Amino acid sequence: MKTYKVYLDTNIIIYSGKRKENKVLKNLSIERKIDLYIGSEVQSEQEGKSSKHYLKIQQEFPSFIYDLSSEHNLNKKIQEEYNKIDDFKKIEAKEWEFWQDCKLNFLVSPIDGLITLFQVHNHKDILRFDINNKIAKIGELKNKYNMSKGDIFHLMHSYSGKMDYLLTNDQKFIKKSKKFLG
Repeated sequence: MKTYKVYLDTNIIIYSGKRKENKVLKNLSIERKIDLYIGSEVQSEQEGKSSKHYLKIQQEFPSFIYDLSSEHNLNKKIQEEYNKIDDFKKIEAKEWEFWQDCKLNFLVSPIDGLITLFQVHNHKDILRFDINNKIAKIGELKNKYNMSKGDIFHLMHSYSGKMDYLLTNDQKFIKKSKKFLG
């Protein structure tokens, strides 16, 4: 019997045990009927809540000093913001905890290397490495189908990694992907 390779979009991880279909996914994985995969984009998006809040604090820190009249108020405000980060991290840890019983595989695919090259080198120079025309597809997804960077990454990553399925709850992503895939 074939074991299907299933790439999970970030929203599947985030909603973890809150959706009954995710419990079914988890059980299918434990029973080894499917193999679940995520990519680096999934991890960075899932952990983005605490990271974004931390960066927000770093950017706004100088304004705290001017906005608050006493050192006590400043320390209290800073502590409140760091408590929010801790709360976000607890939520993120609980989301990952749901998937702990099944193995989440980390997908490394050819598109990873192309994306890295694309970010570092002259775009024309790397096209010679793009023998399957994946860079052109990324441009088409962005320009013609108005997909977000994250959605492009998920679609190309799962395609390039030869996944059998890509699972998402994002209806806009599904609609745009259907148009692209025909």
